[in-house]
Amino acid sequence: MDDNTLINLLSQVSVINKKYKEIFEKTGENFNIFNILRIEAEEVQTHSRFLCELLNPNGSHGKGELFLNLFLEDQKKDNSIENENFVEKLQNFNTNNCTVKPEVNIGFKNKEQTEGGRIDILIKESNSDKAIIIENKIFAGDQLNQLIRYNNAFPTFPNPPIFYLTLELDDNKPSIASKGDLKKGDHFKCISYKDDILIWLEKCLANSSDHPILKETIKQYIFLIKQLTNQTTNNKMEKEIVNIIIENEDFIRSIFEIQKYNIVSDIKRNLISKLKKQLIDLIEELTKQGYCLDLEFDEEKLGRDSNSSYITFKIRNSQKGFYISLGFCSFFENMFYAVDCNRDYKNICRAEVLKLLDNRDGGFSEIWIKWSDQKYRNWDISPDPWLDIINGVLKENIKERIIDILFRLKNFLKDN
Repeated sequence: MDDNTLINLLSQVSVINKKYKEIFEKTGENFNIFNILRIEAEEVQTHSRFLCELLNPNGSHGKGELFLNLFLEDQKKDNSIENENFVEKLQNFNTNNCTVKPEVNIGFKNKEQTEGGRIDILIKESNSDKAIIIENKIFAGDQLNQLIRYNNAFPTFPNPPIFYLTLELDDNKPSIASKGDLKKGDHFKCISYKDDILIWLEKCLANSSDHPILKETIKQYIFLIKQLTNQTTNNKMEKEIVNIIIENEDFIRSIFEIQKYNIVSDIKRNLISKLKKQLIDLIEELTKQGYCLDLEFDEEKLGRDSNSSYITFKIRNSQKGFYISLGFCSFFENMFYAVDCNRDYKNICRAEVLKLLDNRDGGFSEIWIKWSDQKYRNWDISPDPWLDIINGVLKENIKERIIDILFRLKNFLKDN
């Protein structure tokens, strides 16, 4: 590998990074209220509630049924044969007299789990059972017979149209366990944030020029969706770097040389060791502050499991074996915090713990889990988490989260 070629490549990449950093600073793109409040991945509290408010004719946006009509009009324009029956169900829905609500309870689940549960977003005519259902999936998995339960929700209006909303379209979703014998394009339609919701939000934005606060809020939410679906300026920067490399044979050789010698893997391995040392120091800091924790950190296994791996902070002197885990799904994607205890005490303690901690993220029924900041996702492709190991920011972030969890649990742990 020619050192001069590699230096030249890294120099050009550095120039591109600086250029886009200036763009971020000028546009303020990195300032996003949803990220700042750490609610960017909150399926219910952020996304379902925000979409619901915009769709609601009586919402605080003051636009009446305009936004709801824009959404339904987009879906009615679908002239594909596959969705013909579904689109027919949307016709003649009365938006003049309807309610839009998030997290609607439709009763207790029966033994077969074919009835009951909660609907993420329910659009319903006020004087009838005619309804439109939106099942919102950000990171949560499917539940058993979930779409079947929604399909059975209104006996006097069977087979209501169900939108199955995900970040991006996935041919494997919804799962058979959720949909059973229900048919795509008949009982339900798959839509995405990346396409359907972004197109609709842009139309809402265009119709909000006379409401500046509403306009700016929608604009920030649009950026959040682009962030979650990899359509931000960061992605433009990535494409520019790729274009520079593929136009230069020596650059291409250098990239493959880097891969051959596992330089990136070695860098990550060394940074993981650095993180371990930082967390050992963190345990000492917390001990001096009166917190009693032990660290379990196997850097050889971390990030290698195909499903998940953990850094564990065991709460010392806890009779029921409580611990806080810093988890990583699928090789450093979707970093999360979890609180759990020894298996023998799960049923006893789970409900009490969930009361003391703030709302957990969806998709997990047994333990408390909270996704990390957006910044600490996609470790495999983003430099930000690794840079935050170097500058100590990640350590401080972890410290802040752990202290918050311990503070909320302090009275409960005294008795356990």
